[in-house]
Amino acid sequence: MMLVRPNGVVRIPQAATQSSALRRWAALAGFLTLATLLATTVDARAAPCADWPAYAPAAHRNGQSLTDLIWSPYGAPEKGWTVYAPLVSHTLGTSCAPNTPGFAWAL
Repeated sequence: MMLVRPNGVVRIPQAATQSSALRRWAALAGFLTLATLLATTVDARAAPCADWPAYAPAAHRNGQSLTDLIWSPYGAPEKGWTVYAPLVSHTLGTSCAPNTPGFAWAL
């Protein structure tokens, strides 16, 4: 809450500032808790890279697109996404190669 005095000076009561800061800290704590839960859930469900036979067709397509996909992520056309594979693997939290069912499952 802000108070505007007749002379134009804006005053923010200290109690309002503290409660706002407290809300921000509570939101941050909630976000970090949720992020930790999600990260441990993904690790707990991780399995060997070949243990997902239902994802074999997707794994095959991922393997083909690794070198053949024509796309323009930054404007200029690029062929394949091999250079991005380590970043995608890290983001997904998997150590599986991009052409495996485990990677397709994580994706």
